[in-house]
Amino acid sequence: MNKLTTAMTALLLSCQAHAGPFDSCPADAYLIQGSSYPSMYSVDLATGGYALLGEIDSASMNAIGYSLHDDYIYGWSKQHQQVVRIHSDFSFDVLTMQDKPANNIYVGDVSPLENIYYFYHPNVGIYRMSLDQFDPDYLRAIQISSRAAFRKSIYDLAINPNDGFAYSVDRNGRLLKIDLATASTSTTPHTDLGNVGQSGTFGAVYFDSNDYLYISNNASGKIFRIDVNQDNPVAELFASGPSSSSNDGARCSSAAIVDVAEPTLDFGDAPDSYGTSCDETCSSNGARHAVDPEGLFLGTNVNADAAAYEAPLSDDNDGASDEDGIDFVSGIDATRPNVAVVTSSGDGYLNAWVDWDQGGTFDNDDQIIEDASVTSGDNFIVYEAPVDAAPGETWSRFRLSTVPGLEPTGGAPDGEVEDYKINVIKDGITTHYPSVDGWVTLAYEDNWPVTGDYDMNDVVMNYRVAITRRDDLVSQVRVQGKLVALGGSYRHGFAVHLDGVDKASVDESGIIFNINNILQNTNPIEADNSDLVIMLTQDLSDYTRSAESCTYFRTQLDCQTTTAGVFEFDVTVPFEEASLPSVTNFPAAPFDPFIFATPGSYHGDHILQTFGENPGRGLEIHLKNKRPTALFDSRYANTGDDASQGDMTFQTNQGMPWAMEVSTEWRHPRERVDLMQAYPEFRDFVMSSGAQNKQWYRNDRANTNFTYND
Repeated sequence: MNKLTTAMTALLLSCQAHAGPFDSCPADAYLIQGSSYPSMYSVDLATGGYALLGEIDSASMNAIGYSLHDDYIYGWSKQHQQVVRIHSDFSFDVLTMQDKPANNIYVGDVSPLENIYYFYHPNVGIYRMSLDQFDPDYLRAIQISSRAAFRKSIYDLAINPNDGFAYSVDRNGRLLKIDLATASTSTTPHTDLGNVGQSGTFGAVYFDSNDYLYISNNASGKIFRIDVNQDNPVAELFASGPSSSSNDGARCSSAAIVDVAEPTLDFGDAPDSYGTSCDETCSSNGARHAVDPEGLFLGTNVNADAAAYEAPLSDDNDGASDEDGIDFVSGIDATRPNVAVVTSSGDGYLNAWVDWDQGGTFDNDDQIIEDASVTSGDNFIVYEAPVDAAPGETWSRFRLSTVPGLEPTGGAPDGEVEDYKINVIKDGITTHYPSVDGWVTLAYEDNWPVTGDYDMNDVVMNYRVAITRRDDLVSQVRVQGKLVALGGSYRHGFAVHLDGVDKASVDESGIIFNINNILQNTNPIEADNSDLVIMLTQDLSDYTRSAESCTYFRTQLDCQTTTAGVFEFDVTVPFEEASLPSVTNFPAAPFDPFIFATPGSYHGDHILQTFGENPGRGLEIHLKNKRPTALFDSRYANTGDDASQGDMTFQTNQGMPWAMEVSTEWRHPRERVDLMQAYPEFRDFVMSSGAQNKQWYRNDRANTNFTYND
């Protein structure tokens, strides 16, 4: 009996009926995962979308490759210790390999140029096995490279249908090109083409017919694409697929990446320099999403297109607009925070970019929204422009998906991409106090009009403002702050008074008000004041919670590790175009930030015994020499230790304040430690009207045994 007859006899068929080969050269890749009864998935490389096709009745299977010669998938069965031929219904034949190596195989592919199954294990080297029944070496394992010649940490390989070389990326990110034709005569059968910028375990590797290699990271599921003909090949993110600790892939390398005959994808509309187009090869890796009209999308509908319509074309030209998910409520102003209403059909992650420098690409620093969670319906999103944003027309891109971490280009398995041409304005010149990123510190003693323990830590707030002006007029103000400490037992609200600014000049529809990065749906402008008063909170204690052993928030020596909450605010107040305040009459920064008694709360025996009631909103504590608001109850002034006279307000007869501004982020005194015990130079600073010890607040001038230190 000759070799061919022997080999044919050794072909062991399973007892079940077989479905036969796969459809001729399917577009989707095949991915096998799992060690016990492994699952076979179809993977759309264009989007990363995947679907479970079925389970394979085998303990473990690996090293799979698609054969263009007969449209079967071949691989290695650990259970049978043999090569198997997998049918379209995922049943399989066990093939008896002759002269097989001792090790299990987990790296392999079928050459598209020759009917040969190539496989590799680091302990035995590279082998070939003919799948041609008329070849005398049919099903015979023949070593073509020894372990000594090629021993690399690779987990799959794919054979280029154009040059016949095998390619893989090792765990360190090195792209390896393996010469299968000369491997048997070469001491180094591979060429190192360089680091592609991604490392890890790439257990599923595929090729297309345009010299692109696709590698799937087991841990993340991310699919990267590499042009193997580049001088310095780089792995670019192409799509996000399924992750697994055990992966192996196979694909018909001559199939198109995108099936344009049956549109299933949504594309962007921006010019192609932004990464928009995606033809059958998707060479420019344009942004794209698998479309599900019943699933996740932006706005009220989504359409599938055969190809991207880059500007000035548009997929809306057919009259069925699906660019309806983003409403730029506040316009796009490079001098202020901006608001967009994002309408979503369901829960997902939103990422967005604006080409701020109008360079024709979305760069890393162009991202305005990163993995923001959105839910079904309208979502209010606040974003900011960089200070150097160029005014004028430019492009933006918004992408919604259940997959986080999307980039401006690449595929997504669901959701939608919407591109918008927008106009960026730069409404005047913005001045910052104390600087763009800096803070001053506000500190308050809440016993006014009594001096009390004078520890100046009852309310401690970091604070900054920005004023935007156009010529000699003010177009908007922005106030930001974050609570540093709350050492008072009384309850306080916090507000900012812009003395002399008519609140009627405010464009209330354009106000953006955030607390703890959550957009507020309340108007912060105090209605009963004629001056502009921005009401940030009625009660700061609503935002703090101390550990059981801590009475206060960040003032006690033994409470540095308290699990306290936080109060951070960011409010932008624009003015009506017809009534912009003049710069000349506008209050200087930092305006007049003040605390007041929370209505209905106790505020000390002095007030209760003198006036017979709790003070309520009328008790205000301002910076020294600031004028209170119209709601201030003047009965409290000049009682207790207060010696206010005319414009000299909120100070003792020695000039000591109940509230002060420090020009930096300041370490406040510990609980019940007098300010002058913690900062001995403060008294002389006050008594000299600020002429002496101007840097009294510095840490090296403090008695640090009495300051609060994290």
